[in-house]
Order: sequence, then C-alpha cells, then structure tokens
Amino acid sequence: MRSGSLYYWPDIERLTGGVQATDLDAQNIAPLPDDSLIIVTIDNRGESQWLRVKNSGTPVTDVNAGVIVPTNFDAIARPYILHRQIGY
Repeated sequence: MRSGSLYYWPDIERLTGGVQATDLDAQNIAPLPDDSLIIVTIDNRGESQWLRVKNSGTPVTDVNAGVIVPTNFDAIARPYILHRQIGY
C-alpha cells in the first residue's frame, strides 16, 4: 500500500505541451514530497495517476511508455520525473 501524498490537479488539460497553466509536463513537481501521486483527468481520455520518482540520469518523455520529464527537470537540482501508475 502506498504511503505518499495524493494530489488532484483539475486544471490539467494535456499531459505534454509545456504550458504551465494546462500541461502536466510544465508543473514543478520538485517540491512535492517523496512518493507523491498526482491524479489528472483529461476530457476524452479519462483519469490517470502519475508517481513522482527520482531520476538523476537523462530521462526522455515517452507518454506511451508512461514517462513524463518535467520541462524544468535538472538531474542535479530537480531530479524528479513522473511514472504512470494507471490510466492512459
């Protein structure tokens, strides 16, 4: 059973695109606690859940593989990415 924080972000309209007001990849996830789970619901796609994980390598966004690298990712200062847990 997960023990991290749960966040629902209702204003997210797309997974990627780099627009802070509407896109998941443009959100600053670095300050969130470890094991944070972010829930988004996108019209015509439904709900998905994304876990914030540490990755100090050189990750690449691949929505089909369930990986989103935030636009402000930095392997040293902000080494956090999102891994899809369930959903699209």
